[in-house]
Amino acid sequence: MTQLIEVHDHLKKHGKITAWDAIRLYRITRLAEYIRQLRSEGNDIETILHPNAKGNGTYAIYRMNGAAM
Repeated sequence: MTQLIEVHDHLKKHGKITAWDAIRLYRITRLAEYIRQLRSEGNDIETILHPNAKGNGTYAIYRMNGAAM
């Protein structure tokens, strides 16, 4: 299974993914590129910026359109 398919399957099953999820679960370090490719294939994926725990930055949560957060 390719990493692109793993990301797509994860989004379909769980509705959202973060870079940390991708690294921890699939050893994927290029999540943003796979999200770009999935969008170019017509998938409706939104980016939600969430403040990090220290409050000094944000991280992205990628969510399939219509998926609950």
